[in-house]
Amino acid sequence: QKEAEKFSRHWERVERTVHSAIVLTEERIETRIRSIYRRERKIHEDAMERTAQLRLEALQCRQKQWLVFVALASRQKIWEERLKEARRQREEIKIKFAAVR
Repeated sequence: QKEAEKFSRHWERVERTVHSAIVLTEERIETRIRSIYRRERKIHEDAMERTAQLRLEALQCRQKQWLVFVALASRQKIWEERLKEARRQREEIKIKFAAVR
């Protein structure tokens, strides 16, 4: 009887120890999983932030290209006007020169 109680208490301790080890292992696994999820979420958030940043940079580049295009177009228009004016003046001079002869 005494031996049986001693054996029973021994196995209760063993069961508690094993149960504690299992619970501890489960907690460690859950902690690890949460850590992995946090890391994945951070990577995703960083990627989304970088994507938004790149989209903004691309938009700004397109705006700059448009401004350069507009500036070049207006500069070309100015030069076309100057060229027209120079041709007109040349024609006037030709006419005056022909009249003098």
